This record gives sequence, C-alpha cells and structure tokens, in this order.
Amino acid sequence: MNKGDIANGNAELQALLDRQEGLVSRTQLTNAGCDEPTFRRYRATGRLRPVLPNVFVTLAGELAVEQQRIAASLYTAGVGQLTGIAALAWHGLRDLPHDDRLHLLILHGGLRRPSYDFVRVQRTRRMDLDVVRANGYAVCSPARAAADACRSLTDLEAVAAIVKQVVGDGWSTVGALRKELELAGASRTRQLRAVLRGYDDTPPTAHSTHSSLDGMSG
Repeated sequence: MNKGDIANGNAELQALLDRQEGLVSRTQLTNAGCDEPTFRRYRATGRLRPVLPNVFVTLAGELAVEQQRIAASLYTAGVGQLTGIAALAWHGLRDLPHDDRLHLLILHGGLRRPSYDFVRVQRTRRMDLDVVRANGYAVCSPARAAADACRSLTDLEAVAAIVKQVVGDGWSTVGALRKELELAGASRTRQLRAVLRGYDDTPPTAHSTHSSLDGMSG
C-alpha cells in the first residue's frame, strides 16, 4: 500500500500525504475533494486506516514516533503544542522517563478534544509563546516542556535527573524553570520546587541556541 493509492492524480493531496508521512485528517480529505462515497470506499478497502478520531493513515504498520506527532497535531486541528517528556525527546534529551503518550497543550475554553489513545490532552490558560515549529506540529520550548514533564512526575529522583540534564547541558536555565513555576502556580509543582532549591541561576552554556534537528529523527 502506498500514498498514491488515494491521491489518484491529485497533486495537492499527494504533496500533503508526502509531507505528513501518509497521514491525513477528514477535513483535509474533504478540502482535497474526497466526497463521502469515496471516503467510505477508501475506509472499507483499508486504504484509509483510522489512528485517531478523524485522522487516518494510508500506510500499513505501526505508527513511528514522528507519525504519532503529526497525527496528534491533526487530531488537535494544528493548535495543540507538544510538551512534557515527548517534547524533551524531540529536542534531543536522552535517558528520559518512559511515557507512551504524547502530551499536548490546548488552550482552556478553546478546541474541545478529549484525550484519546496515545494523545493526552492538557488544558491550559497559558500556551507556550516560544514553541518551535516542526513537521506540521508545534513543540514547546525546553523550559516549558521540562516544567510540564516534572509536574507530571511523582518520583523526585526522576525530576532531579531531568533538571540536571536540562540545566547542566544548557538546554535552559534555572531562571527559566523558576519562571515556569511562578506562572504555573502551586499545582503539582512541589517536586520541581524542591529540586530547584539546590541550584543557582547559572546561565546556559551549550544548547541555549541549540538546533532541534536531532529531535526530528524521532
């Protein structure tokens, strides 16, 4: 099965499938001229396989990490921001706690999407203004991603290990993490606050302007 199976000479749809690694949303199909009977036929013959509500893949096999990121963005209509462990992994951090779900921030009161399968939706009143634009999705800055990751953990050692890597390798600063804490309020911040008490506000040394290309290899 290949991506040309549903493009049928539609160069715009073919380019979209190429760019999105075989993934496509129902809205994108409609905009590309795929009517309801054709859509149902593609579904029935397996040329479109659902991976999330109203998100489909045209390729066989399990989704790769990069495909999951694209699918999650399509599921959240392009407004979700990848954060937490998955975002840190995208930036290139290593030896992170296991998390088999992608955490995406959605503005409180905005798009209505529940968590589903490998996508964990987190409502927030404060989207990250320093996101990095990747292959059809947005990735939170290392500071925001680290703060969100640490807030999701209960293991103090795991939180300490993330902070050590983020600060020690220059991905962000203690000051930036403390700012994230201030903006987050008191919700699930105790572990991170405890770890940051042992740090001063040393400036970054290595990755403050680090290219995020490593993360795109997924």
